Amino acid sequence: MSTTYVYFLTLTIGTVHGWMNAMDKELNFKCPAGSAVYEINSKHDNFFEDRVFEILCRPTGKSSSGCQWTDYVNSFEQSFEFQCPNQSVMSGMESIHDNTAEDRRWKFYCCAFEAGTFSECQKLPKTHLDYAWSLYAPANFVFRGVASSHDNNYQDRDYTFEICRLG
Repeated sequence: MSTTYVYFLTLTIGTVHGWMNAMDKELNFKCPAGSAVYEINSKHDNFFEDRVFEILCRPTGKSSSGCQWTDYVNSFEQSFEFQCPNQSVMSGMESIHDNTAEDRRWKFYCCAFEAGTFSECQKLPKTHLDYAWSLYAPANFVFRGVASSHDNNYQDRDYTFEICRLG
């Protein structure tokens, strides 16, 4: 029997509380041990030409091991495709902003989980430039990868995140 999931990209209007960075400032966030990213919210500001982020984690019910930060996966104004290596998932994100490029460089904190296997991996809808957005992985799913490109006209980045069921 095949199961189909539907995901919604929500364009939000208003304020979401819990931003983990300020405009033009570093973002450095790591989930507590044993948990992984399951929700990311973001809002763009045209004055700063930057984004703020809120990253939410939930326990996986498994022990984590082999956690490590990546090097930067992109240069300013460059596209990237990233997936946590060796059967690991996103458990943190770090980025720096540059006002000349009006862009961010990204690092990711990836953790493997005891007896963790992936299934039903799929890409969430691409985010929209200059808009606020919220992306959510349903129960038992976690974020595993992301592709992103920078648009010089909007001075913003779009993102396409990959989620997987962690078994």
